[in-house]
Amino acid sequence: MANSKPHTGPINERTLVQFQDDLPESADVVIIGGGVVGVFAALYLTRLGQKVIVCEKGRVAGEQSSRNWGWNASRAETRLNSR
Repeated sequence: MANSKPHTGPINERTLVQFQDDLPESADVVIIGGGVVGVFAALYLTRLGQKVIVCEKGRVAGEQSSRNWGWNASRAETRLNSR
């Protein structure tokens, strides 16, 4: 690999997609997709004590989730307006 330093800073289209750690031997739950829903599902399950692996073909939260925040924004707007 040309660049062995870990990436620091904002993720953008030029950020290399890389994973260098060893894979775990086991997991309670495997989540396919590291978008908003997959990451929050992993967070929730981890807080419940589950050992979770998230598999993503590209950048975590950098694929479609980074382009489609409409459903999140409309929900946040509804919550703010109801106060």
